Amino acid sequence: MTKKMNQTLRVLLGLALFASATLSPSSRARSERTPAPARAESETLRTITPGTFPDYDAATLDRIARTKSAIDASKNGYFANPELAKLFSSCELEVDASDRRATIPFRLYVPKLQAGKRYPLIVVWHGQGESDDDNSSQLAHLQYGIESFYRPRALDAFVLAPQCPRDAKDWFSSENRFGVAPLEYSLALIRAVIESYPIDPDRVSALGICSGAGAMLNAQLRSPGLFCAMASCSYFVGDYEATALTVPYWSFGNVDDRSAPIEQLRRTIRSIRRRVPRLLTESRGGHDSWTNALRNEQVLAWLARQRRGDYLAPPPGARISVDRSFRACAAYYAVPLLLLAALFGLVEPRVRRALRACD
Repeated sequence: MTKKMNQTLRVLLGLALFASATLSPSSRARSERTPAPARAESETLRTITPGTFPDYDAATLDRIARTKSAIDASKNGYFANPELAKLFSSCELEVDASDRRATIPFRLYVPKLQAGKRYPLIVVWHGQGESDDDNSSQLAHLQYGIESFYRPRALDAFVLAPQCPRDAKDWFSSENRFGVAPLEYSLALIRAVIESYPIDPDRVSALGICSGAGAMLNAQLRSPGLFCAMASCSYFVGDYEATALTVPYWSFGNVDDRSAPIEQLRRTIRSIRRRVPRLLTESRGGHDSWTNALRNEQVLAWLARQRRGDYLAPPPGARISVDRSFRACAAYYAVPLLLLAALFGLVEPRVRRALRACD
């Protein structure tokens, strides 16, 4: 057997060992046929009622942040806190549906603008209980993070809150009063807001609560590179949606949440083999991890600080249960690499002697 064949066999052996040590079987992402996104014209974006800046003192902010979301028994959902809703402008945008123009209402927080400055944009995707036609309920739970809207922890960022209509099955169904899927017109809203306001496209991030996290991840899949960072609350990421995790991702879950089992969340965070941060914060509270994320961990402020290609870690004191940062990923790969080196040191010489014996 020639020397060239020996070298080829050694290379193939090395590749096989490396693959077996570092790769694990995973489900392939399903190829899904997606509808054409809704088209929006930026000049059709209108502000109906501008947001205001009430002079809340520290005691008032603390009281609002500790006020539980009011339950709307008629839909098994929640009302928006009116003291928080005052900060958000009521807006609408016309988009092209299948055979007509649809007027989509949404909420937008506009910071105090300075000439020549560009700002981050955070898109908040609500859960199923906040679906409605009132253009208000999608703001439910955000009062837990109201301190982020005021100094010294002011967001200094735009916050966009689309709403899934009450008659829509979910974010992906076009069978609703608008005739266009909420996910599609949400993407149109994002484009229109970026075009109409001084927003830095490299600082667009998102927060998904419960089923809204699924919409957020699918938005990233349909518009790759749209978000520079993402965070989710009480949501288990499936194999298809996991392919969207190409940017820093902070997941919040509760150990007593049956809807999003914590073991599955841990497995998802640990299984992603990409050199971008993966964070998991665990707490207790049933199917409600957003209270902790917004009030205690200041997730909105964390999202507002992110920039594409320039990751900033959570503030000191943040409770991180699983950290898949760059350093953690490097340590994760160190084990299979050491195993590979050991295999080459022990197995490869024996294979070489066996090949020589065959010559």
